[in-house]
Amino acid sequence: MLTAAGVARRSIVFLRSIATTASDLGYQQANVVILPKTLANDFQTFCWRNPAALPLLYRSQSGETSCLPLASHADIQATDTGGVQGPCWPDMVCFYLGCSFSFERQLREAGVPVRNVEQGRNVSMYKTAVPCVPVGVFHCPLVVTMRPVPAGLLTTAAQITHCNPYAHGAPIHIGDPVFWACGVTAIEAIRNSKAPLAFSHSPGSMFLTDVPDSPLPTSQLSPLCFLVSQNPLLYSLASQRAVEKIRQLEEVIGEDPGDRGIQALFVQDELLRSCLTLSHSTSVAITTGFPTHYMHSPPDETDGPPGALAMATMLLALGKQVTMVTDKRAVQMNQDLVGEAVRTADGNYYNMRGVNIKHLVDPVDDLFVAAMDLPGITTIGVSNWGGYAVACGLYLLSGCPSHQRYRRKGTEPVPSPEWQDNLVACLPSVDKEEAVLSTLVRLGVRSGKTGNLAMEVDGLTFHPTHSDIISRLRVLTLDSAPTDTA
Repeated sequence: MLTAAGVARRSIVFLRSIATTASDLGYQQANVVILPKTLANDFQTFCWRNPAALPLLYRSQSGETSCLPLASHADIQATDTGGVQGPCWPDMVCFYLGCSFSFERQLREAGVPVRNVEQGRNVSMYKTAVPCVPVGVFHCPLVVTMRPVPAGLLTTAAQITHCNPYAHGAPIHIGDPVFWACGVTAIEAIRNSKAPLAFSHSPGSMFLTDVPDSPLPTSQLSPLCFLVSQNPLLYSLASQRAVEKIRQLEEVIGEDPGDRGIQALFVQDELLRSCLTLSHSTSVAITTGFPTHYMHSPPDETDGPPGALAMATMLLALGKQVTMVTDKRAVQMNQDLVGEAVRTADGNYYNMRGVNIKHLVDPVDDLFVAAMDLPGITTIGVSNWGGYAVACGLYLLSGCPSHQRYRRKGTEPVPSPEWQDNLVACLPSVDKEEAVLSTLVRLGVRSGKTGNLAMEVDGLTFHPTHSDIISRLRVLTLDSAPTDTA
């Protein structure tokens, strides 16, 4: 008998397995796990909770040696077990799990080099520090395969593999090399379960099915790949639908009804990259409270705090740790964002009228200067409208299956529609933002451009200008069908 401790050392090598050339035949390949029926239900749930690593193709009945949905003439009991006495089949259940070898032919046909195939070697596999979602006695770190992919072909590779969900689907991490979830995760789970008896395939020697490896058609849910960090190198994925919606949000906040020349500040997809970066974050610091009106008390302006609060509200709802940073004099306002001036080379701070207001400002921008030399730290600057758009973009990404699967490393299903519905209350709305601006005015905070103590921001009244922008952002966001699961 083969115990759990010996699973990795003495794995079954199936008679139907083919090594390097199997993917050229155009049929799905499978990892195989054989367990006592007393553990079968928990293992099946373990597969469901970790679908990227363990895409379940078929679960047999107890004692069933065939797998007709996958192969018409297979007999798992007739395989070579290396001299190990066969198990008591009536009490055993077979699991057939998808394999990434099934998409390698399609990658090569699209011009994506597959180095392990070119070298005639098994794909590189690594045990990660990412924990799988445990179920019963099954628990282990995620195992991944690694394939180097040229930067210009990352979206191609992601889209091709996304269309093969039963072959582990799209990558779960894209940095210098690219990593996909791997079915060898099952072997680690079996070893940790200490099952009294268990069998598996040998890594790289797969069960070859009769099922063609036909990919699903591409759709608006197919992922696009975007660089979000250079140090460390990190790319992220988001569906075409989510990307299109966030780009529409960016167009709205790029409008300039006040003729302030803000178009010169916009960079294509900067909003998208900002949202992707924040989505991957665990903690966020938000700064605000620049004293534009140095002759008044308080000297702050109305452009900044509302957008900062909108971002903070959504980030907190998404489970991020949020810290708000401001000048000492503005702590009681408890709001955030960078104002309309920056520190100059002479060490002073000037507002847009060229007046030195250093005496009113704490060196909050030192945080941004320090962040330039710290790996993994990204800084973003937005206005009120930008803050509203970031909140809306984060909402869209929270309901994007491609992005959430990537962010969660494929270790659990995407959030439920019910969870998504709870985030709607955290989106910016006309009523909420009007209340925030009203509070600022009541506290004596003035419009940045005019200095008016009124319901306006930079000389633009809340109604109809700001309320119209907020309404359009909200309509675009909620008219997005973000919880599609295809």
